[in-house]
Amino acid sequence: MRTLIFFSILLAGSVAMAADDTSALYDLVYQVEGEVASGKAGACSLTITPKGKQTLKTNTPFKAMVKGSDGVAVSKDKYTAKDFVDEKAAAKTIKTEFTASKAGEGTVNADLTFFLCTDEICKRYKAAAACGFKAK
Repeated sequence: MRTLIFFSILLAGSVAMAADDTSALYDLVYQVEGEVASGKAGACSLTITPKGKQTLKTNTPFKAMVKGSDGVAVSKDKYTAKDFVDEKAAAKTIKTEFTASKAGEGTVNADLTFFLCTDEICKRYKAAAACGFKAK
């Protein structure tokens, strides 16, 4: 009986860990576009690519709250589905613009809330991403 309880607890823990693994559902890439010069506008491209039967639709709420590190000013701090570069593409991309006030390393951070949907159900996800760069 003790062995059965132990394996039941072990199995429940494995299921809980697997449920938190989102890498099978989508890829998230946030990277700088080109070279960054201090005092000039730069941009990071954030792309969410659903996998399998998942889709990220434009009619479900999407929110990206963006903030720059010290010395990095973002041009806009909130993005929605209206900001997708191509809303018909399977992979959804937003471009976050910023200006680095000085040379050196900087980061643009994004806190995301979005829904991935199948034919049967939509589920909300939260994620954080960082776009690092070195301004010249």
